[in-house]
Amino acid sequence: MPSIASLLRCLPVLATLLTAVTADPPPFHPAEADEYDKGGYGLYPEIKYKTTDLVGAHILRRKWDAKCGKDGKYIFFAPRGMIIGHPGPMILDQNGEMVFHTEAFPIAYGLTVQKYRSENYLTFWAGDDQVIGHGSGSYYMFDQHYRQYKKIDPVGNLTGYPITGDLHEFKITKENTALITSYVSIPWDLSSLGRPKDSFIFDCLFQEIDIETNQLLFEWRATDHFTFDDCYNPVRQTGAANNPWDWFHINSVEKDKKGNYMISARYSHALTYIHGKTGQTLWHLGGKNNSFTDLSGGSATDFCWQHDARWVDNYEAITMFDNHAYFADQVTPARGLKVGLDTKKMTATTLSEAKHPQGYISESQGSAQQLPNGNLFLGYGSAAAFAEYSPSGEILCDMQFGALHYHKDGSFSPSAVMSYRAYKNDWVGYPSQPPKVKFDEGKMYISWNGATELKQWIVEGTNALGTSAGDWDMLGTIPRTGFESNVTLQEDLYRIYRLTALDKQQKMLGMWIVYSGGEVRSIPYPEASTSRSVSLVVFGAVLALCTIALFSRKAEIRHRIAGLVAGGRGKTSSSSTLDYDDVERMGLVEPEVKY
Repeated sequence: MPSIASLLRCLPVLATLLTAVTADPPPFHPAEADEYDKGGYGLYPEIKYKTTDLVGAHILRRKWDAKCGKDGKYIFFAPRGMIIGHPGPMILDQNGEMVFHTEAFPIAYGLTVQKYRSENYLTFWAGDDQVIGHGSGSYYMFDQHYRQYKKIDPVGNLTGYPITGDLHEFKITKENTALITSYVSIPWDLSSLGRPKDSFIFDCLFQEIDIETNQLLFEWRATDHFTFDDCYNPVRQTGAANNPWDWFHINSVEKDKKGNYMISARYSHALTYIHGKTGQTLWHLGGKNNSFTDLSGGSATDFCWQHDARWVDNYEAITMFDNHAYFADQVTPARGLKVGLDTKKMTATTLSEAKHPQGYISESQGSAQQLPNGNLFLGYGSAAAFAEYSPSGEILCDMQFGALHYHKDGSFSPSAVMSYRAYKNDWVGYPSQPPKVKFDEGKMYISWNGATELKQWIVEGTNALGTSAGDWDMLGTIPRTGFESNVTLQEDLYRIYRLTALDKQQKMLGMWIVYSGGEVRSIPYPEASTSRSVSLVVFGAVLALCTIALFSRKAEIRHRIAGLVAGGRGKTSSSSTLDYDDVERMGLVEPEVKY
């Protein structure tokens, strides 16, 4: 019996109506970095597609190393900015090519993958971010089919003032609860600071909420535990009802195995550890009230304007994104920082620093994520870039999604192109929506937004539906090549096509009828696990066809394909001479239907 590889090699012989498979434009390479940085390809270089109005980010890949580029993980971010016409949550593969994008939530923050009740979900905040420095919106969870699973909002009010969902944090705990932040405008006497007595401030708070019941489990507010003297952001001309003073600026919350909380407040230049029952402060790392002796000459506690503080290494260390800048004209580059803590001796030690060779200035936003292999993945916030570093701080993979054009010191144009955070995670997506197909100038273009498991397409053609299943002609296979694949149709012979999507194990993900005008109709399939009688993967038909051809039995090709495809729709065709025993002997697989 011929091998699968040899069967695949026979396809070009049997199907000659598909040629010249082409892919999306590849990411820009290092030799193009200067032109990219100057805006020569646009301030936010884009990739446009034939099959959809969605627009992809055209990435500059400054550096790529197999140590981080072949781990199979995806990059999650949400590009936005004054000059971005198509903002919203986006997923890239490890090469920087788009896998998923939606514009249903144009103002989105913190796209990532989180586990809830042992299942992975896409999570993010979306809403109105026009209030400078924070937002008013809701928190969303989407399942692997990109369908909304939960929408979460804060609970209650603060002494009569409404609590709205802030953009900075949405963290799902191991107890299946949600940690969220809020900025609540409340009146405050600021006459001692030279402002009117009837001024307003933002009181920062966080809540822990039961996701299933929406019950409030814990609430903490900054004005109960901090004074204005603890922080570094002066009142300036703020304090009006339409411009409250943002004096604290909470931006991340963590919960540890003891049930205590750790928060990061940008304007306190500190991380604060909070008792999980009383809300009382247990210690500060950094800031004016630092509780730790710095054993690294100050580098473990001198961070400022920081974001995204996370426990790592069994709660013995902390990672964070140290902006170290508040205005775009500041010259201190951002860094990823990992600090080891001894909470018995109350000492802090710098374990590693990740500094970009370009010296990026990030005046706001940013993220730091320790990956399972110990690497550190940084999103540069207001600087449109993300990069992965080894545990020792060596840069391994380095990508930009916006032109570095505004400042010679390394920062990007303020508000032009940015993403609040960027993360790297495993993800399996099976879209609930069908693929998109377009025929244009002799080519067939195909895309399937969010289909992470898609590896290739099988294409068949016919001119008449409702007659013999054997009227389908096998045209060939198309490998997935980026977000949108396209292939040249050598001859305009068919009015109707059938597409079958396969994963890397040649298991079926779905099947569709496509008309020459581009209309796509689904052919429903049962789950593969429901019965042994589930239809055979159409890829098996291709292999069977090739096997027959190799043995010079070409006359039976359509006869057997018809039976396999008819069986694929959940019934057995009397015209088929291949039964399930034949398929088992050939080593074919049944479909794992996920559409």
